[in-house]
Amino acid sequence: MRQSPAAAVLVAALLAFGQAEADEGRNLVPKGNAEQVLLDLDLNRLGSGGERRTMRDYDRVAEGDKVRVCFQASEDGYVTLWSHGANGGVARILPNQYTQGGTQRRGIPLRGGIRHCISDRGLVADGGDAIEQRQWGLEVHPPYGLAELYLHWTPVEDEQLPENSFLDIDGLAKAVGRSGGKNYASTWFSYEVVER
Repeated sequence: MRQSPAAAVLVAALLAFGQAEADEGRNLVPKGNAEQVLLDLDLNRLGSGGERRTMRDYDRVAEGDKVRVCFQASEDGYVTLWSHGANGGVARILPNQYTQGGTQRRGIPLRGGIRHCISDRGLVADGGDAIEQRQWGLEVHPPYGLAELYLHWTPVEDEQLPENSFLDIDGLAKAVGRSGGKNYASTWFSYEVVER
């Protein structure tokens, strides 16, 4: 498992898809100024019948696979979730046009100790309660190759990374580095996108 404030995330398309259940995540050690904040981040591949398979770092997902991403922080704060594709591009997954406040939000409020998942019903809290009104999910798309999910936590929303402040992984790394003395924690999850 790798750790870095300069990592990134999954190239995925936002769209609605079938039902999935919650599962147990795995701990990843965060990197950042807020060393006391622990983060969990995991990726699950969803089957056509709603079954799920928890992925391990560097597992493969195929183009068109429907996936679920779950995360948790040990402290209250705000999170963003980013996708870093094999082509070097970076895109913000959360917040997005489907979440409350849309793309104008700099981060999603997160209660410490509560597991959140992007499922077929959008962003849901532990226990299955939908946080927003719209249903949406994640589906894997090219480019093929090694990709990463990057979770970034801050204690206040204003300290989150702005959505369009960088275009690639180097820009993301610089943006995280510019956060300087601000408290943040981060972790990432690597996987490989392959053809179906």
